[in-house]
Amino acid sequence: MIYLVIDTSQGITSLALIIDGTVRVLWNDDTPNQQSAQLVLQCDHLMQDHGLAWSDLHGIVCTTGPGGFTSVRIAIAAVRGFALAANVTSHGISVMEVMAWSAMQRSACERVCVVVPAGRSECAYQFFEMREACICAVSPLMLSKKEELHCKVASYPLCVPETFEGEGEYAVRIDMRTLAHLLADYVLSAGWNGADYPAPVPLYARPPDAAIAAPFLKHG
Repeated sequence: MIYLVIDTSQGITSLALIIDGTVRVLWNDDTPNQQSAQLVLQCDHLMQDHGLAWSDLHGIVCTTGPGGFTSVRIAIAAVRGFALAANVTSHGISVMEVMAWSAMQRSACERVCVVVPAGRSECAYQFFEMREACICAVSPLMLSKKEELHCKVASYPLCVPETFEGEGEYAVRIDMRTLAHLLADYVLSAGWNGADYPAPVPLYARPPDAAIAAPFLKHG
């Protein structure tokens, strides 16, 4: 089976190819905020360089955020278009879930609090547990000021995390540029079932707050 894996949540592009149960290709472009101009070409070049047609794919997987508002939406739109054109399935997985799985694999813990930057001096955080070899979210995605995070985590009723993951004030840092590789490894894990992950939709740390530039204008 062949899967194309895409992450743009951090404003850079990270791609991977899963071929016959192995992550065969990992490709990163650290140029920030170029997805609108480059993502489709980069994916097409990656496929051609490895002798693959889009019809060879069994599915396409991407992260859905939280992350850069525009870069996440560009990737999701591209993945949905690729999947429609190639008549293959598309799957979306949150950045938080991928990072929780990675932390559990490295530390053999069963509870994780994932923390990622959310701008405005805030961070987004979410709790996960391992249940019967599957990653389960046990809280919604929440926001906190960085300096208040420790107190909020300690007071959360559902669980006390055994470890942190991410880039928050009290978290262990990882190289976010490798997120496509982590996502590809997760897709290959025993706990991943594509049927549980529908076509991608954006996951936002906070609702979009774009305002109408000229509210007095009326259309129609």
